[in-house]
Amino acid sequence: MPKSHGLPQRAPGGPTPASRHDGPAVDPSVPAGPWPPCTTGARRFGTLIRLTGPFTDADLSELRSALSGRPVTRTGQSMTVWPAGTGSAVTYDDGRVSLRGIFDELDLGALRAAYPGRQLDIDGDIVTLRPPGGPDGQLP
Repeated sequence: MPKSHGLPQRAPGGPTPASRHDGPAVDPSVPAGPWPPCTTGARRFGTLIRLTGPFTDADLSELRSALSGRPVTRTGQSMTVWPAGTGSAVTYDDGRVSLRGIFDELDLGALRAAYPGRQLDIDGDIVTLRPPGGPDGQLP
């Protein structure tokens, strides 16, 4: 499958990739990609990309198919393409996110930049992002 800026494009004959969304909320470092047409904003933090827009489950499924080697999650009006070293990502109702993979300092820096104020716990190949809150990171 052809790649653009390290991100896979859709297979020939598949849906046309959305172009870079050149609105005021778009980070110019975000490459054109297979972003859903309803994307209203995009920000890049290293290899982590956060998209905003009125996404549906179908948008999430389509983006996951287009980026089959990268975990993608959706929370409300935000979708996150997790850093390249991420093998799996799980989001929880209390706001925690658990990532499993091989993370270098650039990946960890990207997570800290994308989620300021969150506690970042590292235990071997598992990184947990905890929401701001009480002593154990739980939401107040």
